Amino acid sequence: LISAKRTDVPEALCTLIAGLLSKDPANRPQTARDVLAILDGTAITPSGNVSSVALTGEMKSVAVLPFTNMSADPASEHFADGLTDEIITDLSMLRTVRVISRQSAMRLKGTDKDVRTIARELGTRYVLTGGIRTAGSNLRVTAQLVDATADTPLWADKYTGTLDDVFDIQERLSRQIVEALRVRLTPDEDRRIAERPIADMRAYEFYLLARQQIWSFTKPSLERALQLIRQAQDLVGENELLLAAEGM
Repeated sequence: LISAKRTDVPEALCTLIAGLLSKDPANRPQTARDVLAILDGTAITPSGNVSSVALTGEMKSVAVLPFTNMSADPASEHFADGLTDEIITDLSMLRTVRVISRQSAMRLKGTDKDVRTIARELGTRYVLTGGIRTAGSNLRVTAQLVDATADTPLWADKYTGTLDDVFDIQERLSRQIVEALRVRLTPDEDRRIAERPIADMRAYEFYLLARQQIWSFTKPSLERALQLIRQAQDLVGENELLLAAEGM
């Protein structure tokens, strides 16, 4: 905010002032050493990484609304839900971003509420909306990040590729959201966004279908979910994400 009004003020000083004025005490510099570290850009987290809190100075709040399946095939619904979940997961790993939980976000699936109303009800400033369209193996994803306070788009983009490109599209989308929010990643955060929890596309689709069944919370759907997880494990072996889904 300061840099928007005074371009001559150094970025480090803007960061320090924003941190000192943060509503959350945990985001404020705690000692004189912290203040100096912010000014010279060397603020360190307990894990030894440059602190993203120190670099950005304030917590950003985001609601990721369920991506809309714009395909004629309702079977593509699991890709839309899967992309929603992965974006929520990516943003939730960032120390300076507060993301509304999946449970709260999914309650808004298909809602006709406007963005400002949603942001007000959830207590967030930014709202991400988007949709996917599949045709055979082709995939198209659109996304828009809105600043609900000003009711204006902060960023928007579209991505095209094939279903095999879904991991790359997901990473590109997450990184562009981070850039739009002006959040600077720590090395650890950067590495985690680039991770591929299930590298095999077919196994990943089995996982998405299984998770969709799990959320139905019926005995037949849970049995079907377990079968899908087993099929995914047959392709990739032991996998942390699949084991977590199996234990749900």
